[in-house]
Amino acid sequence: MMNGKADKNGAWHQNGDSHLFWAKGAWHLLGFVMALLMAGCAATVGGPEGGPVGGGLGGPAGTVRVEVSGLGLGTELGTEPETALGTEPEPVSGVSATPKLQAVPQGPQRTAYPTPPPVGGLDYTYTWKKSGTEMDPQPEEVSAGNYILAVGAYTLYVEAYDDSVPDNKLVGTGTEDITVANGQSQTVTVTLKPVTGAGAGTLAYTITYPAGTTVLSLTLQNLADEGGEPIVLTPTTTPPTTLTGTKAGLAAGDYLLRAELLNSAGYAGMSETVHIYGNMTTYVGGPSTDPTAASFEFTAKDFAAGDPALIGEYTGTFTVEKSVDGRLIKSITPTDITDPILIGRRADEQVFLNIDSEGNLQFRDPDAAGFVPIGSYAEFQLINTQLGPDHSDDKYKQEADLDLLGGAPGVWGGEQWDAVGFDYDNSFTGTFDGGGKAIRNLYINKSSSVQGLFGWVGEGGTVQNVRIASGSVTSDLFVGGVAGYNEGIITDCSNSGTVTSESYYAGGVVGNNNYGSITACYNTGSVSGNGYAGGVVGSNSGPITACYNIGPVSGNSQVGGVVGSNSGPITACYNTGPVYGTTYAGGVVGESHGSTITACYNTGPVSGNGYVGGVVGESHGSTITACYWKDVGGAASAGVGGDLGDSGTTKFGGSSWPTNNATNSWGIGNDPDTGFYWKSLGNSATPVYPTLYWQE
Repeated sequence: MMNGKADKNGAWHQNGDSHLFWAKGAWHLLGFVMALLMAGCAATVGGPEGGPVGGGLGGPAGTVRVEVSGLGLGTELGTEPETALGTEPEPVSGVSATPKLQAVPQGPQRTAYPTPPPVGGLDYTYTWKKSGTEMDPQPEEVSAGNYILAVGAYTLYVEAYDDSVPDNKLVGTGTEDITVANGQSQTVTVTLKPVTGAGAGTLAYTITYPAGTTVLSLTLQNLADEGGEPIVLTPTTTPPTTLTGTKAGLAAGDYLLRAELLNSAGYAGMSETVHIYGNMTTYVGGPSTDPTAASFEFTAKDFAAGDPALIGEYTGTFTVEKSVDGRLIKSITPTDITDPILIGRRADEQVFLNIDSEGNLQFRDPDAAGFVPIGSYAEFQLINTQLGPDHSDDKYKQEADLDLLGGAPGVWGGEQWDAVGFDYDNSFTGTFDGGGKAIRNLYINKSSSVQGLFGWVGEGGTVQNVRIASGSVTSDLFVGGVAGYNEGIITDCSNSGTVTSESYYAGGVVGNNNYGSITACYNTGSVSGNGYAGGVVGSNSGPITACYNIGPVSGNSQVGGVVGSNSGPITACYNTGPVYGTTYAGGVVGESHGSTITACYNTGPVSGNGYVGGVVGESHGSTITACYWKDVGGAASAGVGGDLGDSGTTKFGGSSWPTNNATNSWGIGNDPDTGFYWKSLGNSATPVYPTLYWQE
């Protein structure tokens, strides 16, 4: 076996990226060989091909001069150009271009490689094999970096270490097949390649950014570990405009380094593939004048709203579909995924999506208050996977205005919305906070019942602060703008879309309120149905408090400005919209059964053929207290239709006006629990009619 070792102590010395190896006492050896030649021996060093060889090797031999090229860490391993002898190699990053700043890192932009250790400080071992058997060189067989070898075929194995302890610091290996002919002198270059399967490597990074910037995420994803959790990097230092850190113990391979930042101007993201080699450090730095350097420098101009930002494990690309005028992001479609992910957001707003490694949408992490953010059509629809009593603790909050892509008012026919929650067993039982953000272009036109933005809100479910700015909801039974069927709590919600029932139970806010509660809600849209049609609720058996309607309401029977058919307590509600019903038409309630109606009023025209009242069309055992109505030319000639007359109602005019009295729920203030429901009671002179405590 021929085996040589070069170390930092001088047994071998090398220069540059191509290295000559010299032995201690090499000139003495050369003198020894020359002496042999002068004595008539046949051993020849570097003689012409085919010349006589033999002597000390016992037969024909040739000379092999060995050079080693340094660790090439470029895009094509082992192809980096050699440096001149006597110089240290320049650091090799292997990057092809400056990384592209983008609204979402869409996969690798370039690759950063570690800087090779200085070749002058590496230790080397050389192992020769002939026909699979190791060959040991003798000192007299090496001369000035030349190996004198017997004729034959050899394989040379070279290993490079960044330490004198080979087992721990192996950084590169190389092999070369060599054929030695009698009298031949040849030079062989062994190219070292970095170690990829042994030893752990290190990532060191520096990221710079403008003051006032928040770092949303800094992660490192092993690209070979599909579906694996990304490594969350924890910086060592985080000054106002710079963060630095290292991550050691990384298995060799390709990783995706991703940084996502946010400031008042918008979002900026950057991604770069970094290659980790055993026992080396890959460095990604901050500002650099070198356009090929691996640099993570964010400047003020990089922050802006752009394409949706992917914050999950998906590393592929995606296409974006926008509206014709470019103002709306309609959807994105990840590569190799058939169905688009619907968005419905303004193009000048930043959208964040959590996409898993397979291209599927996932919920994002909850905020500090425990609410999962909802910022897209698809995220809203994802709630339909979390229904029923087992999800009563789930909380969601709409973070921006949403367009549900249903076309435009009067031109409906785009995306049809699937109501969230659709029956008793699959009802929405969590909490949804609309955040006061608008929902536009809600479109539903289905024969199946229980339709609305939410279909069935179950017991314990809460829907609040929802604003439906435009839409059209059409179905058979239980149709509402906000919810088709409610057994939970709905508060501070509004609807401005059109609601149509082909049969019964149509409400601007809720189609049927089954012992749920509805507070501080209003409707401005048109409501129509065959029966049980109301501006706020179609049919009700629970408390309705401080709500109003200004939209037109129409139907055949049980039609009311606030509620069509009622058997629950209604307090401090009013209507100003026109009401029409063939029978049982009322300004506040169409038909009431055994309920209480307190401190309500109507100023809209009410018309119909029978049982028409300014406040209630027909009352069956209900208690009506301190309610008012106005004669505006409709068919209502009394506060309550049928033969009950005004029965607890008063026609507006002159001194017939509410006064500040919490006892009968006309108190001015903001404490509904004690009868203070009204911001102002207005006046009869202008006239100006009362407004509720929560109205602007």
